[in-house]
Amino acid sequence: MKKAAIFPTPTYFDRYINQVPDVELSEAFAMTYKELENFDVERYEPRGDWTYAPGKWTIKDVFLHMIDTERVFAFRAMNFARNEKGPLAGFDQDKFVEHGLSKLRTLGSLVEEMKYTRKATEAMFNGFSESVLLRSGISWKYEMSVIAVGFTIVGHQIHHMQVLKERYL
Repeated sequence: MKKAAIFPTPTYFDRYINQVPDVELSEAFAMTYKELENFDVERYEPRGDWTYAPGKWTIKDVFLHMIDTERVFAFRAMNFARNEKGPLAGFDQDKFVEHGLSKLRTLGSLVEEMKYTRKATEAMFNGFSESVLLRSGISWKYEMSVIAVGFTIVGHQIHHMQVLKERYL
């Protein structure tokens, strides 16, 4: 299904959904996986613990955040796909990063984990029929469909990769 199938577009998460072109979800997953494959880990590994300003996340923290967020959203998608309507709790992204211990990891290991996480998410979504993709539930405070969750996941990566390019790399 294409992004245009999302109706209504969930408030708040539209900031991520709007980052994605109107393509099939499988194409969006493939496009963003390719971006992960092409990320020059060797070049940026030495800067993994660098921030562009005090109090901001490091490059490794950003990757950890993308991994954590994708897993949270994949869980939400699975719940809605299985007809669990929620509401499902939000999460404190700053606390997740604070306790994620990214300093003990290499940037390369985080990029690899992100790629594995994306492949697992993509495989789950590939198992959903069109009728399942249109099921919905309450994510945090907002109603959203399974397909909207999928495009939110993709758009979230696009957003953070753009931030990395603009402020870190």
